[in-house]
Amino acid sequence: MPMVPIKSLIKERCGLTFEGVSETPLMMALEQRMQATGIKSLTGYLAYLAGRDDEFDHLVSLLTINETYFFREPGQLNLLVKSLIPRLVQSRPVGQPIRILSAGCSTGEEPYSIVLSLLETYGESAAQRFLITAADIDQSALAKAKSGEFGPYSFRTFPTELLTKYFRPSTGGAYTLIETVRKLVQFQTINVLQPPTDEDVGVMDIILFRNVSIYFDQNVRKIILGHFKSRLKEDGIFLVGNTETMSNDLGVFTVVSEDGYFYFTKHSRHGEKQSHPKSAHGHKLKTKHSTKGPVSLPITPKPTVAPVINLDTIRVLITQQDWVQALDALEHLDPSRRQETMPTMLEAWVRIQIRDFDAAASLANRVLEQDSWSREGTMLKGFIAKWQNHPEEAIEWFKRAVYAHHDCWVAHYYLGDLYRQTGNSDKAQQAYRLVLQVLSGDPHPDGGLCIPMGLPVAEIRFLCERHTAKAVRAGR
Repeated sequence: MPMVPIKSLIKERCGLTFEGVSETPLMMALEQRMQATGIKSLTGYLAYLAGRDDEFDHLVSLLTINETYFFREPGQLNLLVKSLIPRLVQSRPVGQPIRILSAGCSTGEEPYSIVLSLLETYGESAAQRFLITAADIDQSALAKAKSGEFGPYSFRTFPTELLTKYFRPSTGGAYTLIETVRKLVQFQTINVLQPPTDEDVGVMDIILFRNVSIYFDQNVRKIILGHFKSRLKEDGIFLVGNTETMSNDLGVFTVVSEDGYFYFTKHSRHGEKQSHPKSAHGHKLKTKHSTKGPVSLPITPKPTVAPVINLDTIRVLITQQDWVQALDALEHLDPSRRQETMPTMLEAWVRIQIRDFDAAASLANRVLEQDSWSREGTMLKGFIAKWQNHPEEAIEWFKRAVYAHHDCWVAHYYLGDLYRQTGNSDKAQQAYRLVLQVLSGDPHPDGGLCIPMGLPVAEIRFLCERHTAKAVRAGR
């Protein structure tokens, strides 16, 4: 099947992974590039793509979602500029600049946000104190970043006084960053899957790789983190998005919590060791030590006044994909409710998202012990099998879900996806048609599941329509 080698080529060359619902942008990008090149078949396009670096660059530019804006996750940026950078400045010889890399910088809002924050903190001396490099594999995004022109959507959290100070109005409601600030950022193309050169090893004081790791599976992330570790100085700082912490805590770096935010270092601080007490559900979680200052752990420090935690709070955190806070909230749930089925299902879903499959399976088994035909329990087991690359086992679990709950369109969809991947086209088409049948009515957004999955219903409908239309054209 042509899609499989195309996905393999993309993953091999730059690490990007496209499975299930995330195939939508890949399909749309392939259609756009095939139309642009005049190639009629996926097989023909694959051969063309494999031999042309420029075409691969065009395709990659369509695959990454350049969704960013100025001062994204401001609390973490504030920690960086007000606490972490000053410590590094004090530890460096006078005149030695702090080198900062914004990797996966997209259209430039992140590195420019850092520069503006440094200018506001250090004044004109920031130009000599800091060297900012911004890098991305998407050359069209880099070109836009270099231009310094941004539309209104990039300024959704931007202070008005900084807008008038550092930007000039452009056409169509856009604004252009003044040239003196643009010159403070150097842009370069980088493929994070490739190891650093000798010139790059041990160079950076700070590396940001925020809200980018969602594109990569765990094995690829671990390789990428290893490359970043090589680029970082011994006492350097590595930052991912605050909600990405647990999915990047893979033993490559040491995770540190400070003021409710997280960052990574190459080594433990002050010889601290991490403890691993068990959660309310009997699974190991990292927690903080009773010590002052930064501590190495991925759970937000407990507030002075304990928050009121209920299941609605946890559902909101899951909807926001804030897996770290969701696990912490489950820990603070009323003890009398911790052994109930619903918290168990919610924790299982979170554990699946952070790829803690053993713990997720144990929790799902507990749900099935209470009800062997539980919609949530069978679906959880199906997802665990699917994401551990056991398609036949996953099919059996999803089939069990639809036997007991025929209106669970989520199970039908993933059955169709698995049948298609394993070459059973007829069953795949039947499953996709059942999805469209359910979605044509007034479907539950999560397929009747009690777990807030946040599935993109419109994209799933598009995929099913596309697959069934292709089958009709093929005469099936």
